Amino acid sequence: MTDILSDTDYSQQTFNALSYTDSLIERTAFYDCRFEKCTFNDVRFVACRFYDCVFKDCDLSLSTVRDCAFSETTFEQSKLVGINWAEMSQDTLIQKPLNFSQCALNYGTFIGLSLKGIRIIECTAWDVDFSDVDLTEADCKKTDFSESHFRHSDLTRADFTDAKNYAIDPEINTLVGAKFSLPEAINILRHMDIELIE
Repeated sequence: MTDILSDTDYSQQTFNALSYTDSLIERTAFYDCRFEKCTFNDVRFVACRFYDCVFKDCDLSLSTVRDCAFSETTFEQSKLVGINWAEMSQDTLIQKPLNFSQCALNYGTFIGLSLKGIRIIECTAWDVDFSDVDLTEADCKKTDFSESHFRHSDLTRADFTDAKNYAIDPEINTLVGAKFSLPEAINILRHMDIELIE
C-alpha cells in the first residue's frame, strides 16, 4: 500500500484499500491513476489535480475539493455524499467531463459550475443543488433526483431518460432539446399553469 504524500506527482499507479480520515492532501497531481476500495472520509483535498483517473468502490463522503481540478475523471460505485463541488478550481475546472456511474451524490452542491457533458448515470442525487449550473448535453439517465434543486440551470440537450423524482420548473430553467420520459416528465408540467386531465 502506497501512502499519498502532499506536493507529489503520481502517474499510472493503482491505490488499493487506502484509508484516510480527517486528513490533508494538498498540491498533489495524479495522472492516469486508479483508486479501488479507498476511503477518504472528511479528507481535505487542496489544489490537487486528477487527470484521467478512476475511483471505483471508494468513499469520499464529506471530503472537500478546494481548488482541485478534474479532467476526464470517472467515479464508479462510489459514495460522494456531502461534497461541495463548487469549491473546485475555476481556472482548470473540469477540462473534460466528469463521469459518475452508480454513485451516491446525495446532499452535495454544484452551484454555479459549468458541467457540460457530465455523466450522472444510475446514481442517487438526493437533495443536490444544481442551481445556476450549465448541464448542456449532460447524461443523467436512470438517476434519482429526489429533493434536488434546479434553478436557472441550463439543461439544453440534457438526457433525463428514465431518471426519476426530479422537479424542474421550465419557467426558470432552459430545457431546449432536453429528453425526458413518461411518466416522470409529467412533473415538469405540474410547474406550469395548466390543468392535467387523467
